[in-house]
Amino acid sequence: MTYGRVKIKIIGWQTMGEETDTTVVDTEGESFENAEGCIIEYIEQPAENMKVQNKITISGGKAVISKSGAVESEMIFIPGETSAVEYQTPYGMIDMQIKCKSLNVYEEDCKSRIVITYDLYSGEQLVSHCKTEIQLLPF
Repeated sequence: MTYGRVKIKIIGWQTMGEETDTTVVDTEGESFENAEGCIIEYIEQPAENMKVQNKITISGGKAVISKSGAVESEMIFIPGETSAVEYQTPYGMIDMQIKCKSLNVYEEDCKSRIVITYDLYSGEQLVSHCKTEIQLLPF
């Protein structure tokens, strides 16, 4: 894993029916290792006067993405398992389930990539097929 001050690029694809939405976050943050595992921390500002502190923990074939601030959630990704997530937004709570299909970590030269594929459900209903790629580059 790439450690220290890092450039972070997160690309998310969310497919609903025939339509795919893509989101890209380019930011800076810190990457380090501690007793929890490999940690990536960064601040996101999705709108003016809104800040979200993000923490990604990778350990033992599992990824946890925690958000706090304007948005509150903890999403757990374990391949082959389904986990519940309560996504607190300024507009209210959204209950979802994540069915993780795969979690892969790649090391290429000085670059690290984490790729997660999963399905997102609300109740028993499939909302979307998702893929998230997190890229880390040293400064």
